[in-house]
Amino acid sequence: MEDNQEKEAALQEAESKTIYEQQRLDYYLSLRYDFQGRSVNQWLHKLYDDERSVYKPLKSPSWNQVRREAGISLWENIVANFSTSKKKEVEDKKELTRSHLQEEIDKENERRKNKCEESDALLRDKISNIFGHINSNHRKEVEQYFSYVLYSDNLIFDGTQFDIDFHLAYDESKKCLVADYKLPMMSQIPQTKKWTVNKNNEIKEQLMNKSDYISMYERIIFDVSLRAVGVLFESDSNNLLTSIVFNGSCVFNEWQKMPTILLSFAIQKNQYSYDRVRRMDFVSKREIAKLSEVAYLDDIHSDKPPADLWETPPSKIVTPIRSSQF
Repeated sequence: MEDNQEKEAALQEAESKTIYEQQRLDYYLSLRYDFQGRSVNQWLHKLYDDERSVYKPLKSPSWNQVRREAGISLWENIVANFSTSKKKEVEDKKELTRSHLQEEIDKENERRKNKCEESDALLRDKISNIFGHINSNHRKEVEQYFSYVLYSDNLIFDGTQFDIDFHLAYDESKKCLVADYKLPMMSQIPQTKKWTVNKNNEIKEQLMNKSDYISMYERIIFDVSLRAVGVLFESDSNNLLTSIVFNGSCVFNEWQKMPTILLSFAIQKNQYSYDRVRRMDFVSKREIAKLSEVAYLDDIHSDKPPADLWETPPSKIVTPIRSSQF
């Protein structure tokens, strides 16, 4: 009886863990399109909210504060309740002190309020200047805006928030954004397929075979690459972009001076379509392969992932079409 209960408990746990793995794998399938774009107005509102001064007025003095400031002891305060003349004397003293304290508080509140208003006026001028620079395609502000866009994206691998890391460079004359973007490494993508229970009622993980795993990893890095491009294009509310050069890379060791680039491509804004990307039959690698400027570890037109993806870092070197930092 106990063996059956142990077996049943193990099967239930294995089933629960397998459901989680399936949800994780399903999530990977939506990576390329399950995101939320931003707008310049949202960014400017956030800048304002983050930096604006908040007026916090001082509270009116409490009667205990008034009593202490007036030099009225607790005993004197109690005695006043038994003498009409003493009570009036104490109340008059309190009121005079309260009026004085309130006057000081009102002056301080007025000073704080004026300071906030002055600070907010300067901040509004600053935000207005940023808005003007954005619409004039100034490099600094455009890079700041699209950095906000990418940092606002939310990626999760194996229940852990993915640390989005990148470097941007904007070409004002060509309205081209060069994005050097760190892709997830294979070690961040679990190979687990499902969980089973053996004859000893032990829960064991079942791994994907090597071919399926590397195919899944390759699909993920292409989907994440297209996701980053999509987030940028879909957030281009002020028509700042005509194209993006994307360089996807990994840093495999702490001693690496430069990231290892796995994928580099240039894409025009009119070549990207969110409606097409979210179609079930859409394959990121095949669509990126259609671009005129693409560099990859191997033949990008092949459905078979390159064996170099197993190596950390890969032995082959991908030269970026154009980089923001090399």
